[in-house]
Amino acid sequence: MLAYIGRRALLAVFTVWAISVLAFVIIQLPPGDYVTSYIAQMAASGSVVSEEEADNLRIQYGLGRPIYVQYYKWVKLFAEGNFGTPSGKCELYSPVLAAQGRDPLPNYTPPHEDPQTRPDLAAKYPLQMLSPPVPAFLNSTFVNIDSLRRQYPEPTLEMHPLDAQPRLITDGQWVRI
Repeated sequence: MLAYIGRRALLAVFTVWAISVLAFVIIQLPPGDYVTSYIAQMAASGSVVSEEEADNLRIQYGLGRPIYVQYYKWVKLFAEGNFGTPSGKCELYSPVLAAQGRDPLPNYTPPHEDPQTRPDLAAKYPLQMLSPPVPAFLNSTFVNIDSLRRQYPEPTLEMHPLDAQPRLITDGQWVRI
């Protein structure tokens, strides 16, 4: 019994390690690096990041170091619960951006066809559709598994009664979207 528990514990440690390597590899896959995507985000918001700032960020994040050193640093920070911010916590207000004279708070950019940006479309199409995945599926993955299909055999629509009533939609009725 002790050998079984030991094997399971060893398998668990290996699995956690393999998942961490996979996550790190996926993070590293996009072309460029974190600083490249940061520069693109800042350019989209109208800010310019100088080459000197970019180089300093690459040094700060250790992006010039060998990949195994980057992985070690990433795992160490993750294990400590560090979010990679000066405080190590998830920060909605960024003192680093504030010190650079940038907006330190996240901002919201509404979609192109949002009622806020296109009231003409909102008048013609007053409802907005959200399409979250079914909890048993991973978007459309696992839909072919019978046991999961039995949990959610039919598509569903959730609509507020005040929106359904003028459209003569009742509970359990099939609708066309």
